[in-house]
Amino acid sequence: MRIERRKHFSPGAPLLATRWLRLVADPAHLEPPLLAHYLKPEPQILGWFTGQTGIDARLAPFCRLITPELSLHDTVLDAAACQALARISLAARTERKRLRLFFEGTQGSGQAEAAEALARECGTRLLAAALDCAAEQRIEIESLLPGVFTEAKLRNALIFIEGIEAAPRVLVESLAGESEVPVVLSGARPFPGWFPVSFRTISAAASQRLWERTAATEGFEMRRATAELLSARMKLRPGQIAHAGRTAQCHAIWRGSEVEAADLLAASRLESGSSLAALARRVVARHGWDDIVLPADTTAQLREMCQRVAQRHRVLDDWGFEDKLSLGKGVNALFAGASGTGKTMAVEIISAELELDAYKIDLSGVVSKYIGETEKNLDRIFVAAEDANAILFFDEADALFGKRSEVRDSHDRYANIEISYLLQKMEEYPGIAILATNMRQNLDEAFVRRLTFSLHFPFPDEDARRRIWSDIWPDAVPLADDIDAAKLARRFKLSGGNIRNVALAAAFAAAEKNEPVSMAHLLHATRREYQKFGKQVQLGEMPSAAPQGVA
Repeated sequence: MRIERRKHFSPGAPLLATRWLRLVADPAHLEPPLLAHYLKPEPQILGWFTGQTGIDARLAPFCRLITPELSLHDTVLDAAACQALARISLAARTERKRLRLFFEGTQGSGQAEAAEALARECGTRLLAAALDCAAEQRIEIESLLPGVFTEAKLRNALIFIEGIEAAPRVLVESLAGESEVPVVLSGARPFPGWFPVSFRTISAAASQRLWERTAATEGFEMRRATAELLSARMKLRPGQIAHAGRTAQCHAIWRGSEVEAADLLAASRLESGSSLAALARRVVARHGWDDIVLPADTTAQLREMCQRVAQRHRVLDDWGFEDKLSLGKGVNALFAGASGTGKTMAVEIISAELELDAYKIDLSGVVSKYIGETEKNLDRIFVAAEDANAILFFDEADALFGKRSEVRDSHDRYANIEISYLLQKMEEYPGIAILATNMRQNLDEAFVRRLTFSLHFPFPDEDARRRIWSDIWPDAVPLADDIDAAKLARRFKLSGGNIRNVALAAAFAAAEKNEPVSMAHLLHATRREYQKFGKQVQLGEMPSAAPQGVA
């Protein structure tokens, strides 16, 4: 009889294989036989039989047992994905088929909510395990992960494991292979053999639902038009939307008013852009449409750029162009013109109009003499920009997007590869990328053909210069009656950037003498501006040539 019962204590016996019981050797024996072992139940098994309601204390630091309330339609998944998960959960529930899914995407992209909704469809609870959190707390995952599967079995729960990269893949697959419990993993790269469900992109409709749900959760009102604006303008993950809602409410309480669209947009910008800020410099938007002086057609093109971004959701999503286009879904523009003609100011205006942060790329940190490094640097910038909901601004772009040359040696070949790579990244980028150059003729024509907009910023004519001279002054600046904007515009052929420098220098000179800015101050500052470019100008004569503008 004892010989027959030995099989119940083999490593493959059900109670030992599932780790419900453990064989512990009697320490009094050096090489104890089977009869010198005693059985010890796992603490969570003992707790289960004694009626404990909470999960095992060893799992509590990184596990949560959730009674699901969300439905699949509350998630970021589209209708087709929701229907597929409903079919999978039905098969798992009625046909006893194993459920093994991998939710692919960055953390906080809606996987946890989808896992909760799936557990509800399966008629079970959800046991969520954050392995990355366990690793941070120096918890030994290899010893406790089997307990997660045991706990799920006892509680009739679907297992959802986040941060799966922190666990040995072989261990996860062996445990999943032994257990009948439904399992959903979440991480950046799916495991072979697990069915992948992508959470890398969130539709505008799903984003709108999340904004509306966040407003309801946080207890503030949100107009439908505001939710549509946020979902179309800001590409945020569900976790970021929830954080932005709370931050916006704090802004409103600080100001003593209701939550407004501007609060939500500002909070959304805070949720994004952190990684890009380490690679580029943020352009502070201090100018509006009334500050720039350009030909009517150039101004119209700037407004068309903004309209293209504002109507992106309708054209791409509602009207179906998203499925027709593989590339070119973003807005790429070239600003070409002499220095000081308003290119950077135009970027500021677009940034203010769309309420998106603009970042100026520092080319010194991008271009590298080492083969392949320039491409790596650019890839980091474009990847960070997608998460930042930002406008990319490449100044002096001809340094990066120059013409491809005839291949004479390996340096020419790699230089051409860099340019081709840039063309590819520009076409793939779904956001706004603006390139400025003083020398359009130096740009590769293949690149120029791929642009959505190409704007020319001309050197200002006399009428434009008069308007700049008239509008350059802040309201608080004291001005003398003798200032003649028309005379300044007629006598001095300066760009807008030069005029700005002259006005600022004249203001400092007037402040030093504690008097209003006068024509004398402006004429003296103008002479200094010409001297910077090596040209001596007598104030009584008309300059024969304008200085090359300043950036």
